[in-house]
Amino acid sequence: MTTSKHKTKWSVVVAVAGDRDLIKALMKEAFQEALEGEMTQFLGAAPSERSESRSGYRAGYCGRRLVTHIGKLELRVPRDRGGEFSTALSRAFYWQQLLDDGVVSRGSEIAKREGLHHSMVNERLRLTLRVIQPFGARPAAHRSQ
Repeated sequence: MTTSKHKTKWSVVVAVAGDRDLIKALMKEAFQEALEGEMTQFLGAAPSERSESRSGYRAGYCGRRLVTHIGKLELRVPRDRGGEFSTALSRAFYWQQLLDDGVVSRGSEIAKREGLHHSMVNERLRLTLRVIQPFGARPAAHRSQ
């Protein structure tokens, strides 16, 4: 039996770590910490922290599913009372889903829908997904331009 000379980054990670469930749990924990950090930064205060710079209050969580190479991660995305909080991560994945589903074909179409400059949309997609994909998020089916 011959083995392939070329291994994907993911297969190397699994071979080294050896336990998909462990990797999945670590990925989920890392994403949760990133989401909590974004909320803390957005509000200007940690949970239960009294602060002069606080700009709002937490209002629980909503469940979101992130599809990765190792399976689905069920994440708890924090919400704020004003409903203004949107994570860069969730925004980029929403935009990527629009591209994957064929709702839009380019980043400039997303920008038009959202009332944003196309370079901001493309930059956020590029930065966010470049960071996430090495950790197992599914690759983009379409490229935004």
